[in-house]
Amino acid sequence: MKRIKIFIITITLIGMTLLPNCFVDFYTGKRPIDYPNTRWVSENPDIYFEVTRNGEMTYGQITIDGDAIEIIVSFDYGTGIDFYDLSAYTPPNESNRYGAIDGTNWLFWGSCKFGKDKLIVTIKKNREFLDDSIKKIIFVREDL
Repeated sequence: MKRIKIFIITITLIGMTLLPNCFVDFYTGKRPIDYPNTRWVSENPDIYFEVTRNGEMTYGQITIDGDAIEIIVSFDYGTGIDFYDLSAYTPPNESNRYGAIDGTNWLFWGSCKFGKDKLIVTIKKNREFLDDSIKKIIFVREDL
């Protein structure tokens, strides 16, 4: 009986230690969306996106060969980042107060290395939108 109690206490302590980590966002405060009123700019390729004052939306623009394309940037709860054509975004309405993104209209996506003043994006998937030679994009933060 004593061994069963020790086993149950041990399992309970392990569970109490590990379980909270399943619900912790280790990147809170590190993503660009955690820096309201900022613009993140890349020179190669020519991309920028802005984080609104409430940190909810990230509109921007990509310029390739003189053609400007409006974009929206989305971050996940890990290190993922997605770049969408703005036409994929449905603004907030009565049934959806945050708006919605059509996940089929992505341009490219990747993983991030976050810094206070710098964001490094490693391209994981490109829908033939960017030049294939572009593997990393470095964004620098500007305060608005």
